[in-house]
Amino acid sequence: MRRLVSAVAVAGLVLAVAEFAVFVAAAHRFGFWPPVAVSLLTSWCGLWLARREGARAWRRLRAELAAGRPPGLPAVAGAAALAGAVLIALPGLLGDVLGLVLWSPPVRRLVAAVVAARPGALVGWFGARRVRSRVGRERGGPPPGGDARPRPGAVVEGEILDR
Repeated sequence: MRRLVSAVAVAGLVLAVAEFAVFVAAAHRFGFWPPVAVSLLTSWCGLWLARREGARAWRRLRAELAAGRPPGLPAVAGAAALAGAVLIALPGLLGDVLGLVLWSPPVRRLVAAVVAARPGALVGWFGARRVRSRVGRERGGPPPGGDARPRPGAVVEGEILDR
């Protein structure tokens, strides 16, 4: 988690420097006010998109949890859309372009597929990393001898070792 936070901080610093350079270049080419107006307009649109996508992602997440399914790919796609909307909402022209690319549905699906392809990536986000479990005694009967699968009436005991 610490690596993720430091990577986001470095990416934010690099993005801020790049945004400044792009803004200076755009202001030099088109004048000062057109880049400011475009930045304000896209920030307003990004805030609207972030509110809309955030609510939509939250509804999808709750629906998956209510159905008893782990919130895997829909939650990752929703998080990618929300991240794209936040990038659009931040002032700056480069972030707008990156946000629009990340907000587009094909890129969202690609991000979700890449995250899902990593073994244990979704488990690390949405569940325990290590779990110890064992099959207990059957109700009113002998312990299940050697069979690792729980039989009807068997009790599966477990504990979360690391979240």
